Amino acid sequence: MTDRRPILKRWLRRTVIVGSLGLLTSIAVAWGLATSIPNPPNIAETESCFVRWDRAWHTLEWRRTGNAHYGWVEVRAETEYWTVDRLLAHYRDRIKMSPEHWRDSPPGWGTMAQPTQPHTGTAIDSAAGWPMLCLWDQYRRVHNGDQLINLDFHGSWLISGGPSPNRGDFVALPLRPLWLGLSANAAFYGALWSLAIFGPGTIRRTIRRRRGRCLACGYNLQANLAPGCPECGWNRSTPPPGA
Repeated sequence: MTDRRPILKRWLRRTVIVGSLGLLTSIAVAWGLATSIPNPPNIAETESCFVRWDRAWHTLEWRRTGNAHYGWVEVRAETEYWTVDRLLAHYRDRIKMSPEHWRDSPPGWGTMAQPTQPHTGTAIDSAAGWPMLCLWDQYRRVHNGDQLINLDFHGSWLISGGPSPNRGDFVALPLRPLWLGLSANAAFYGALWSLAIFGPGTIRRTIRRRRGRCLACGYNLQANLAPGCPECGWNRSTPPPGA
């Protein structure tokens, strides 16, 4: 009976290698994209107004290839007359966004997708990654009156820049994972690494098999591969003489 343990060990080793490389590449690509997040335009691509944690929220969302960010703010009532439902209805009528740019549900990632509600009423979430968003962070502008004095970062590493209302004036690397995107990106880049590392060897062995040669050293076996190779000992339980 053929011992399959060496084959399983080899495939396990390859899976670990390409999986690790795929994960590291996903993070590197996301960080590279995060360093070039542009300033959002004046008009949001998508607006949302919805209820979450029994609180009314309004979001403005922008997306670019490999980047996305949305600002969120709690819609608060000034009097008891304004129930959450009345407040949302009034807010939607006031905004009057076109249907293709409007939705009644929160974004599927970031703060609004977390199980616990935020302690603050407004912030901005940013995410990066390709082909899917895979890392995100949050930052909140801290004001003293009308003057911006600081940026409060959560889940990111600020590497350059300082307090600014423009996202393009500072660089922060996101650290919070979006698990679906990170897994998909790791699999995608892992497959590319697998082709680059193991593809040439697989092609070489296929050609040698068709030509009846040893898969390991290319020795001509006259298409009789079953006994193994007397030259290098491939497919033999004992090494060849003189090995």
